[in-house]
Amino acid sequence: MTPEIDRPFNEYIKSLCYKLFFSSPADNTEERSRLAGNLKHEYALTPELQDAIKPVIEAAFFDRFNENQRAFDYPELLKIDWMFTWCNFQRKYEFNPVHTHSGKYTFVWWVNIPFDIKDEMELEWVKGSNSASASCFQFDYFPINAVKAVQQTFFLSREKDEGTFLIFPSNIPHQVYPFYTSDELRISISGNFDFGLPHGFN
Repeated sequence: MTPEIDRPFNEYIKSLCYKLFFSSPADNTEERSRLAGNLKHEYALTPELQDAIKPVIEAAFFDRFNENQRAFDYPELLKIDWMFTWCNFQRKYEFNPVHTHSGKYTFVWWVNIPFDIKDEMELEWVKGSNSASASCFQFDYFPINAVKAVQQTFFLSREKDEGTFLIFPSNIPHQVYPFYTSDELRISISGNFDFGLPHGFN
């Protein structure tokens, strides 16, 4: 699922992320040792950020998940259990290697995208490749009955994709390629959550 957030709200979230980034080291929690990212700056979300984003993610997840539950006459899910939320501050050349997450579902919210995807795709070592991936977010998975892995690539761009988030099963391998054409930060928020079966589900 790929909902979008209106620009003013995403700008508010962006301001909270920058506040976290520029805060004193004593006031934030470094999370690099818990994460796969080859990034210098990855921090746990502040309570202020958690309070802002969690209701949005929950509303989107419940809307889609419970639509499927109703279609099969299953009880609706009313509560999720948050496990861990953090903010990625990715600089030029940094990347996230292929990895999975804990919990049942994961979300990623692209708060700030500092480059134009057209510029990334025109780099001389990218242009013309049959797997052009600079700056991209990518899933790697085996569909049912498939004989080889499928790669689903998201070509994220500043004007189009800031304020977009994905919610996906935590066990799907995915990666984030480095970008090259900006000296600003790419900022994303991520988190994992779990849930039990709805009451009355057998």
